Amino acid sequence: MDHYKFLNSIISISKLFGLAPFAIVTDKTTNTKMYELSKFWIIYTIMFVLFSTTFQIIIYTNADIWSEEVVLKNIFIFIFHITIFFVTIIQLINLINAKKLISIINILFSMNFKFNYDAEIKINKSFQFCSVIFISSTNILLLVVINFYPKFNSRGISFTVATAIKFFLFSLPHLQLIQFLTIVREKYICLNVNIIKLARRDNISIVYRNRVELNFNSHLMNKNNNYSRYDFIMLLTLRKVHNLLCELAEELSELYCVHTTISVALTFIQLTVGAYTSVRLNLFSYTNGVYNFLAFILIAYVVGHAIKIAFILWLWSKISFEVRYFEEFSLQLLQRKVQFTACGLFPLDFTLLCSVS
Repeated sequence: MDHYKFLNSIISISKLFGLAPFAIVTDKTTNTKMYELSKFWIIYTIMFVLFSTTFQIIIYTNADIWSEEVVLKNIFIFIFHITIFFVTIIQLINLINAKKLISIINILFSMNFKFNYDAEIKINKSFQFCSVIFISSTNILLLVVINFYPKFNSRGISFTVATAIKFFLFSLPHLQLIQFLTIVREKYICLNVNIIKLARRDNISIVYRNRVELNFNSHLMNKNNNYSRYDFIMLLTLRKVHNLLCELAEELSELYCVHTTISVALTFIQLTVGAYTSVRLNLFSYTNGVYNFLAFILIAYVVGHAIKIAFILWLWSKISFEVRYFEEFSLQLLQRKVQFTACGLFPLDFTLLCSVS
């Protein structure tokens, strides 16, 4: 599955509901597409919040059951307004961090590896995330049906759609986050494959095998060095890409941490209230509780998967075998006695080049 196309689709859908402050523009000089801050993002957000609020008020005021259960009516309206309030807060947070997030997107979309690699990159299936889009689209269609066909405006369908709107508000940003992290992870795997392929050539393969067996012999490091200047430059390039990907993963976690915390907390509250009113009071249909439970499970899955990917990236950047060997390989190049000149003016060794870079 092309994660770039899937991410573009999620961003396009999110823009319609004011959940993505992005706009695709084309650079006339390079004829390439990139993202920038959308001018109509705030307008979309206000329109969608007003539309959702109006729809909820219509549902609650037209339901006959609310005249008998005023307390429960106030509880549900209070929960809904808290949801809208936090959605608005999230929009403001996204607006503050929009430039940083847009720069991350542009970096990921412009980062192309020019090195050849042969590796099977295994990415987790996106069926769970496609199901979120399917469920959300189905409920939006159901929303249209309720507006145009009042006879379908039964009690269960009304609360199902009300829950689906809140679920839809929180599902798309999670999809964005998981696709961001998946792309970062995919590029990081490609990076490690390139590092290993570079290090496995010639006598380095002996060092690699010995390192796996934890019987590393240091004298092999200075034996039959056949590395060119191109190898060293490519090594520096890979190192810069490695640091950049680690920084992007950390920034993505920071940008979405507030959203994930709020969404899980609100979904848990909605699930608790829905279960209480459905089971204890036998007041509403079980559809509302099922959708709340489904939302909680899917959001928890996405958050857990995102944390897992972030932990793997952190682990790779700190203590992985590839990184340790990468540092030893760099050290080997630094210890070489061969020098090359810069325009014939003065000699430069690898140590000086590393210090300057």
